[in-house]
Amino acid sequence: MLHNIFSVIRTAKKLSLILPMLLSISGIATAGADTLDELVAQWRTSDYQGVMPRLIEYRLGPYGKNVQVDYMIATSLCRLPGQAELGRKYFQRILSAYELNRTNREQIEREYQLCQGTASTIEQPSLVAFNIGHSDVGVRGKTFYWLDQQNGPLGGDPIRSLRDIDAAELRSRLFLSGQQAGAITKVAQLAGPGFTVEASGNFVIASSSGQSREELQEIGGYLDFVANFFHDEFGMPLPKYLVTIYLTPETWQLRRLAERVHGLDISDGSIGYSFRDDFSITGVVRGAHTGTLKHELFHLMVRSNFGDIPPWLDEGMASLYEVSRREGPRVYGLQNWREDVLRRFWDMRPPLVHLVQMDWKHFDAAEQKREQQAANHATARYFILFLQEQGKLAQVYQAFQQRGVENQSENPGQDSVNLVETTLRTSITALDDMFADWFSGLQRPLNREAVESMQRRLNKLGYNAGIVDGLWGQNTRNALRAFQRSEGLTPTGQADITTQELLGARAGE
Repeated sequence: MLHNIFSVIRTAKKLSLILPMLLSISGIATAGADTLDELVAQWRTSDYQGVMPRLIEYRLGPYGKNVQVDYMIATSLCRLPGQAELGRKYFQRILSAYELNRTNREQIEREYQLCQGTASTIEQPSLVAFNIGHSDVGVRGKTFYWLDQQNGPLGGDPIRSLRDIDAAELRSRLFLSGQQAGAITKVAQLAGPGFTVEASGNFVIASSSGQSREELQEIGGYLDFVANFFHDEFGMPLPKYLVTIYLTPETWQLRRLAERVHGLDISDGSIGYSFRDDFSITGVVRGAHTGTLKHELFHLMVRSNFGDIPPWLDEGMASLYEVSRREGPRVYGLQNWREDVLRRFWDMRPPLVHLVQMDWKHFDAAEQKREQQAANHATARYFILFLQEQGKLAQVYQAFQQRGVENQSENPGQDSVNLVETTLRTSITALDDMFADWFSGLQRPLNREAVESMQRRLNKLGYNAGIVDGLWGQNTRNALRAFQRSEGLTPTGQADITTQELLGARAGE
């Protein structure tokens, strides 16, 4: 039996590519599949050998890689003869990759210490109230804090669950593609008066922010494009169910909606969150802006097959696409306000060797000043932008997504460092130097009028900068690099003064 269990573990990577797409973890399952409640019930009877193959199979499915499943696997392995070492590896993965509140962390650390002993003498494991789908794990949120009037917003307080939503109610909120009419009716009931509800592609949008129906269609269409980019570029499964978007114009209205629709208590500064169990995203959005929605869509989609994504990669990528633009079939992250944050707190920024080893506790700098949190988040965002510019982001993402727990050493932080070095074929120290040099050479973003002028000149000279729209993207950067190369300049793709003056002269302006 144990041999068969770990054969399943070794083939996890292959199986995860062919399993059905989405499986809710609140008792919403495909026909014939185990539900989480069934697995918990068997685990609580101490039938660890019997539940293990079912847990491993569940973990391979959509949204199966989560803290509660990994906790049951870890505690079961620690109570099976000869499997304590692998059990400890699962505990290490939990502590390094999942966002835990203080109580959860203390309970898990206690179980981890118990696993150092002999399996036959360990008592029944503690029941840990992870409350998946309703708090720390199933909800991802974004909160704004201001260090002063000149600084940008930072991360903030976690979202707190006030009440559970009945599983039957959650099921009633799930609609397949082609069921837009029923979804519109249900979402209108949930949102309440004052909301306009419109379906667009795989999104149903309810807004009290005053957008026209055409604007809501535009938002849904663009989010469809972004979701397909996440799928094509990073292998994230597309949502099986329609995704509901709730939009409000003010933060206090978002807070009321969160309590009414999801039973959540969010801080006054929150501007958005994603709620996995009913495939919904909320945000403070006016007009057709989609930054917060792209951020939360990333959180919602990435956890379908990468629930243990490291914090620097998770927040770095989600914040990358907040400020991004469409170029052909791709979405490119652009420079944003976190650049000013990182320049201001450069002396506090974590070296990459520390950043890639951080768990959520240290990444969010929970016990330090908010300036340290600002430096951590800004470093992650700009390291991800750096990887995108080097054409290495998808490669790094896939390397971490495919890493197996069974191959992990006793030092998961060093494993992360080794994985970055192996993937990029560069030492972490040299990579840190390259990142610092790249960041110090970044040109401050030009205003829209200046970018339009540059795009016109490049196009006039035969360098394809694409549409003259004043948006600084990959086409403009590539065209500028080609111009610099042809003029014998270092092809940085940055619009420094020398490049701008020479470009004007060559264009006869």
